Amino acid sequence: MGYEWWAVNAMAMSRMQCAYKYSDRRAYEYIHFPVTDPIRDLVWLVKFPDEFTLKQPEPYVCKIQDSPSRPRRDVRLSQGLAAGMHFDAKNRLVFLQVHRPQIGYSYGIRWFVLDDIPPSTSELVGLTDHLVDRLVSFALAPSTEAKAGMGNLLGSAAQLILNYLAPDSPHELEVGIMVFDQHQRLMLTAGAITLKESRLNWVDRVHAVFEYGEGLGGKAFKSNDVRLYSYRREPSGSTPNYYIDPEAGTPYKFLLSIPLRAPNMPHNCYAVLNCGSPHKGSPLGELNVKFEDIEDVLRTLNRTCYEELSRIFQS
Repeated sequence: MGYEWWAVNAMAMSRMQCAYKYSDRRAYEYIHFPVTDPIRDLVWLVKFPDEFTLKQPEPYVCKIQDSPSRPRRDVRLSQGLAAGMHFDAKNRLVFLQVHRPQIGYSYGIRWFVLDDIPPSTSELVGLTDHLVDRLVSFALAPSTEAKAGMGNLLGSAAQLILNYLAPDSPHELEVGIMVFDQHQRLMLTAGAITLKESRLNWVDRVHAVFEYGEGLGGKAFKSNDVRLYSYRREPSGSTPNYYIDPEAGTPYKFLLSIPLRAPNMPHNCYAVLNCGSPHKGSPLGELNVKFEDIEDVLRTLNRTCYEELSRIFQS
């Protein structure tokens, strides 16, 4: 009997991602399988991304009863599996076979992550940190003055997207900003509006809360890349899907997640702009272009969001 599952966007692949995902100061990540029933052979075959610099991985064993966030490695059992591990550095493949693993333990593979690309300037990092703090505070307790400014910003962003990408669409478009709260280690919706023709309405998306890397917005934040989801047919179940239906509210049929970056800081994503529609007929759902082809729109959205958010939260 075999098991197959997806861990979509679940691994930290850099020091920065480890810091976001975990509360301790670890510099490693691992993937594991808890053994709760007798198993003759447990086999791992892990393929790492081509662009990932992978140093020598190692077997990783811990007790299932240990805290998931701070598992204690059983050094004796881990080192005893070294002979069963094979590392293909050229193809970034790791193979591990464990014969009759012990019940009550979790077996897997651990690897060390590397340092990230350093920020452009400390001054700009400080400014984006300020925006993150204020966006998180706004998400938890929005003020009337800031809400008015945020509504105007999101309305302008929605109109820009409609003008450039769906000029003839009769459907409403929802636009919102998500931000990562490092204290709770959760992605929060700071604010969201819907725009249909000239009617702008504030949307309650407080239920749209995800763990680090979850959902399309979480994927865009973690990878610092634009992400697109378009519902055209029922999911087949044969491939993973980054989109997660919200616990409440209207699910999207189309969702575009855009990482927001400060000027001259392409490696620093401080928030995510989500643009979605619940309508299958939205022309945005037929968006079939390379993101490089809409680079001007994305650049304008980034500049507008940074300037307006800096103005809204200037104090």
